[in-house]
Amino acid sequence: ALHDLLGKALNVPVHDLLGGRYRDRIRICYPIFRHQRKDDVPKNIQRVRERLAQGHDMIRLYIGVNLEADELFLQTLRQEFGDRVIVKSLDMSKLLEPKTAIQVIHRFRPYNVLLVESPCASIEGLAEVRAKVDVPISEHVENLEWAYQAMKIKAVDIFNISLVSMGGIYQARKAIKNAEASGVSCPIGTTRELSIGT
Repeated sequence: ALHDLLGKALNVPVHDLLGGRYRDRIRICYPIFRHQRKDDVPKNIQRVRERLAQGHDMIRLYIGVNLEADELFLQTLRQEFGDRVIVKSLDMSKLLEPKTAIQVIHRFRPYNVLLVESPCASIEGLAEVRAKVDVPISEHVENLEWAYQAMKIKAVDIFNISLVSMGGIYQARKAIKNAEASGVSCPIGTTRELSIGT
């Protein structure tokens, strides 16, 4: 918010305060929320059809409550759209134990998923999953201490940086610089943000 105020006072966009614009457009990843039952699959496939017609070709699939329904969705998605729809992530929201997460990742690997997000709750569990799968593992970073520990034990491949959760742009930039030095990539995500944060 202070960066926004300073930008307004100087009559410049915030990106000028941070070194300049990096790109003109960003790609949006549309969320498909958890399937409670197989009956949820057709309406979610319809959502994908509608978003694809609007130009949104990338989804994030929340999974873990009903794995059979999740797999039916992925099967139907691939049958209807092939590779025209990118499944950016399988978001497990820390619902699974490491052993189960590993099994699910292997099971869903044939559906061409780019990454898995938040497979389990503990940082040690993340490291265990990461060591046993060939899909990149992503996790939200809440603070620098967690980020340092995750880098140290190689718990994840990707830090999902949320500016609000991190405490603002300054702390987020510190996490990003440290991640880059360790070979960890960092998309900017949104978790609890409203308009100005997003």
